[in-house]
Amino acid sequence: WKLTLEKVIKLKPKHISAYSLIIELDTPYYKRYEEDKLIIPSDEIEREMFWYAHERLEESGYEHYEISNYALSGFESKHNRSYWTLSPYIGVGLGSASYLEGIRYKNETNLYTYIEGKGNLEKIRNIEQEKDLQLELEEVFFLGLRRIKGISLIDIEKKYGKAVLNQYKPIIESLLKEGWVIKNNNYLFLSKKGIDFSNRVLSKFILS
Repeated sequence: WKLTLEKVIKLKPKHISAYSLIIELDTPYYKRYEEDKLIIPSDEIEREMFWYAHERLEESGYEHYEISNYALSGFESKHNRSYWTLSPYIGVGLGSASYLEGIRYKNETNLYTYIEGKGNLEKIRNIEQEKDLQLELEEVFFLGLRRIKGISLIDIEKKYGKAVLNQYKPIIESLLKEGWVIKNNNYLFLSKKGIDFSNRVLSKFILS
């Protein structure tokens, strides 16, 4: 891992993503993992690898701007940032996805059906998720807190109202008390401990 990092740093890419390996069921790699008894790092070693990468990459001029992403100044991923901030986007082409006015769409995946319905959105685009305020709020917290800078509680209150934000206050207060999150200048963000257990922390905001 250390040697790999040094090689990457030497190449000086503008952006680096460093994700922990998750072996998904029913994949060729999972079959190898089962049959060949492949060894993967323990949770403790994986955390050591994560924080070593964090320190080494920051020393080399990279900003840790999202749990698994680093970039040189000005080269943060605009594509991913749009997801983390629930910005609207339009997917063009077979099987592509769109997010507009709180509604998630997905284009037809069958090529022949797609061609037959050309020019007719109702035929080639399906609604995957209707507009749902509760789900949208969960995503605001769940996705926004992946960013190292966190989320602006003032912006959330302005957009959704004080009453809506208040339903999350008990969760936020509990996480602050346990040291999972930090609040500074009305920004809420994960602590180092919170990053280590981010899935556990972020799941607290799923109320539906």
